[in-house]
Order: sequence, then structure tokens, then C-alpha cells
Amino acid sequence: MEGPSIQAYNYQYDNPIPADRDLYLTKKSGHYSFAGGSCSFWDTVTHADGTVAGVQGGLGAAGFQAYTNAMTVTMNIYGTSGLKSTGKVVLDNTNFLPGPSGSVYYSNPQDAQDIATFIRRLFDALPGTGLRPLNIDPAASVAQIVQYITSYTPYTRGQ
Repeated sequence: MEGPSIQAYNYQYDNPIPADRDLYLTKKSGHYSFAGGSCSFWDTVTHADGTVAGVQGGLGAAGFQAYTNAMTVTMNIYGTSGLKSTGKVVLDNTNFLPGPSGSVYYSNPQDAQDIATFIRRLFDALPGTGLRPLNIDPAASVAQIVQYITSYTPYTRGQ
């Protein structure tokens, strides 16, 4: 997401701004004293059968991948409760490191629908704010958002 009122802070751990580095090293304060400024927001999506899914969004202090100019932030969207997809922890065969099974994300299509509904609601609230999404068309329908979030890209986990 980007907008003229955003002042992003892109962390450069291998070459930090000297004043920011020194503030952290001498006072444990400033940009490097935490993972980045953020905010979180929540909503629910009620289904026809009365069940409810909880959804959450969060804004990070900087952009990601191709979207990292001085006016970009990252918005991440999650399902938090009432989801119908299931998965399990699996160990990889090489290093025995834990990770999610292949069915953990969007194995139930309702979850993608709920998350896309939340994204659409957020986009509906953007006109007049000066903010605009960068990797999804702000006019995208819920169906188009479902298609995007269930595909594998640098910005989506897919399934």
C-alpha cells in the first residue's frame, strides 16, 4: 500500500543510518529497538449458517519486495478464528525442521472467501484517504481477490 502521507522506514541491517544505529547502540531506542511500527485491526465475517470467522489486518513500517519506496508499507491479512481449513505440522525430510502441511492454507474455500471479503471491505474504505493498494487492483471483486490470494506469488502464500 502506498500514499503521500506515509513515511516508510526501510530497515537496512547491513548498513543502517548511522544516527539510527548509534541511538540503538547507546540508548536501546529508535527504529532498531523494535521490529517496526505497526498497527493491527480486526473484523468478522458472518456466514449464512450463522458461524463467524475472525479476520485481522496489520500494517508494517516498510514495503516488501518490489514495493519499497519512501511511501509504502506492508499490509498483511490473516484469518484468526472460525476458519475451516485444517493442516498439521510436518517435518521436512532433510533437516527434520517443522513446517505447515500443504493443506493448512485455504484447504476450505470458505476461508479464502472470508479473507477476500475483508480485503474488499478495506478497499471500500480507502477512497479519499490518499492510500492505494499496489499489488491488487483496488477495484477488484471478491472473486478476483480470492483468485489472487490463493495463487502463489511473492506476496501470497497461495494453496
